[in-house]
Amino acid sequence: MKYVKFISKRVLYMLITLFITSFVIFFLLHIFGADPILTICANKNVDGTIKDAMRKQYHLDQPLIEQYFIWLKGAVCGDFGVSYVGKLQVGTEIMNKVPVTAALIIGTSLCSFLLAIPLGVIQSVFAGRKLDTGIMVVLLVLASTPSFLLGLIALLIVPQILPGYSISGGYSNTAEFLSRVSIPCIVLSFVNIALLARLMRNSIVEQMNQNYVMTARAKGFSYMRTMLGHIVPNSIIPVLTVGSIMIGGIVSESMLVEQVFSLPGMGSILIKAISENDFPITMAITMIMLIIFMVCSMMIDIIYTLIDPRVEL
Repeated sequence: MKYVKFISKRVLYMLITLFITSFVIFFLLHIFGADPILTICANKNVDGTIKDAMRKQYHLDQPLIEQYFIWLKGAVCGDFGVSYVGKLQVGTEIMNKVPVTAALIIGTSLCSFLLAIPLGVIQSVFAGRKLDTGIMVVLLVLASTPSFLLGLIALLIVPQILPGYSISGGYSNTAEFLSRVSIPCIVLSFVNIALLARLMRNSIVEQMNQNYVMTARAKGFSYMRTMLGHIVPNSIIPVLTVGSIMIGGIVSESMLVEQVFSLPGMGSILIKAISENDFPITMAITMIMLIIFMVCSMMIDIIYTLIDPRVEL
C-alpha cells in the first residue's frame, strides 16, 4: 500500500515537473530561436501566401501561449507534432531511437552500482593497504578521462582482445542490441564508479566503528555475516543517494557516447534537431530524456526501502 501511495505522489510530482519544464523550454526555443517558418521552408525565398499557409498548418499564426497548449494537448496524447525538417511525425522519427538511449542510461546506472559497490567493499576490507590504494588510483585515472576518449580507446582495444566482436553501429536483433550497448554502458559508468566506490569504502569504514558491529561480533556473528547482513546495507544508502543525482550526468553523456560508437540513439537526432532549429523534435526528446531520468530516480528511492525497511517513502 505504501508503494502505491508513494508512486502516485511521485507521478504527480513528475507531471508538475514536466509541465513546468516543457513550458519554459517551449518559450525559450520560440523566443530565442530562429523563425520556424524559415526552417519549414528550408531558408528558401517562398511566396508570402505559401508562408501564411504554412503558419496556419503548423498553428504558428496563433499566440505563443495557444501554440504551447496545442502542443501540450498533442503531447499528452502521444502526438508531438510534425518535424519542421523531415515533415514526418516526430514519434515516427524518434521511436526507434528511444530503446538505445534508454538502454544506455539504465545499463550505465546498473553497471555503476554493480561495479562500484563490490569495489568499495574490497577497498574497505583492505583499507590503508596497497590494494586499496591501487584500486583508488586506477579509478581516479578512469574518472578523470573524458567519456568520449574512453570510448575511442575501447573502439581500438576491444576488437583486439575479442576479434570479430563489433562494438559500434546498428543492430538487427536482440543479441546484437545487447552487444552494441554493453561496452558503451561500461565506458559511461567509469566516471561514476570512482566516486561511488570511494563513497562506499568510506561509508563501510565508518560503519565498522559503530557499536552495533561490535555487538554483532560479540554475539558470535561471523565477519562475513556482519559485513553482508549489517554493514553493507547501512553503508549503501548514501551511495544510492549520490548515484541518483549522477543519473542526470549519465543522460547528457549518453548522447556524446552514442556519437563515438555510432549508435542510432536520440543523441544524434537531438544534436541535428538543435542545429536545424527543428523545435518539435527538440521538445519531444528533451521530455523523453527527463521522463527517463525521473523514472530512474523513483526506482532508486524504492530500492532504498528494499535495502533498509526503516527508510520511509
